[in-house]
Amino acid sequence: MVPKADHERKMGSVGVLLPNLEVRIVAEDGGHDVEEGQPGELWIRGPTIMKVSFACRHPVHFTNFQSKAYLGNRTATAQSITPDGWFKTGDIGTRDSEGFYYIVDRRKELIKYKVINDLLTFFRLLC
Repeated sequence: MVPKADHERKMGSVGVLLPNLEVRIVAEDGGHDVEEGQPGELWIRGPTIMKVSFACRHPVHFTNFQSKAYLGNRTATAQSITPDGWFKTGDIGTRDSEGFYYIVDRRKELIKYKVINDLLTFFRLLC
């Protein structure tokens, strides 16, 4: 989020880091963080990242479900979430000396847009 006072000065920025989130900018090889101002893949970690949560109310049973995963796709989850909880966004970005982030490219070209239909199908099967 770009603070109102900085919206003209930081044109093109996606803003500063929100509370309760951590970000790493990781080199293409995935082995280390890049230097400030250098591009790398944005990895994000926090309690709200990839959080799927729902309650199923059925006359016979009540189910609470929480997950940090691609629903029913263990391969995609393993490729996108590190064992210590970092989500690999696929966005290539930079961070300036004031902590403002910029998206400069995209590593992954595929963007899912039918996720809602997949979730509705899952809910129907579960409930």
